[in-house]
Amino acid sequence: MSTRRDPDDILATWLEEGPTRLPHTARRAIVVDARTTRQSRRAWRAPWRFTDMNPAARIALAIMAAAFVVGGTVFALGRSAQVAAPTTPSAPTTAPAPSSGPASPDATPCVASTLGASSALTDPACSFESDQLTPRVSFSGAPGLRRISENARHLELGVTTTGSSAATGQVVVIALVDAARTPCDPKWADAPVLDTVPWRPSTAAGGPAAFMDILATTPVPMDTPVPVTIDGHAGLETVLRPVAGDLAECGGFVAFADILTSRAGIGEGIVMRLAAVDVDGTTVLVERAADAAAFDAASDALESVAGTIRFP
Repeated sequence: MSTRRDPDDILATWLEEGPTRLPHTARRAIVVDARTTRQSRRAWRAPWRFTDMNPAARIALAIMAAAFVVGGTVFALGRSAQVAAPTTPSAPTTAPAPSSGPASPDATPCVASTLGASSALTDPACSFESDQLTPRVSFSGAPGLRRISENARHLELGVTTTGSSAATGQVVVIALVDAARTPCDPKWADAPVLDTVPWRPSTAAGGPAAFMDILATTPVPMDTPVPVTIDGHAGLETVLRPVAGDLAECGGFVAFADILTSRAGIGEGIVMRLAAVDVDGTTVLVERAADAAAFDAASDALESVAGTIRFP
């Protein structure tokens, strides 16, 4: 006795293990039944179906339908993969930013320039170098800074603070070559040229200390000298504060050195921060001075300029 098998089970087994070509009888049944089987509608909502079909025809038709669906799907997927296959994008190109105008000028056009004939030295980005003083000295520009005078013995710079119309302080660099023979002498207050002697300390490195020792013999009130270094050159520094009457015996003025066209020194009513350093065997004085009433206000600006001094 044979068992009736479900057509769907038969189809699934055949698709998994069956042949790849239809039997001749199945092919003939599909061709004949497809042409001779009538179709009818059951109801307006019912789907179309085949009637009076033997099991073999059903199986063959299902195989053909499945093959058609699978083949069509594979074809469609391959086609879409061809059409939609991504291409490797090229590296994005960044458009150059539009130019806003001509290139800006060099931000430091004064680097390594000399003082020349110009008297305004106000650009902090500029580095100015004396072309007369020996040893050579350079410094950076600063607001309100001006060149006052210069020669082989000295360089004098005037510093004007905010709100002032005239220089309120000076930064002076002096090469000590000829020292005053007698620093405290009434005639120096009016004499255009000092009675001097060549500056010859016992040792070159001892020049700053020797100068402070001579200064201590004068009536000028001074702070105790302390060590200082300017651009790597060692020396000593003090602050001088002579007020009215302190220098009466000296004619109101104490001379330090001859600077060719004039004399360097200090008078009453002036506050001066004075450094003496050895620069390759030359004793160099660096003064930051102003009237006593203006010194505190000008001190920061004076120290700012002095802090940029270099001996190239």
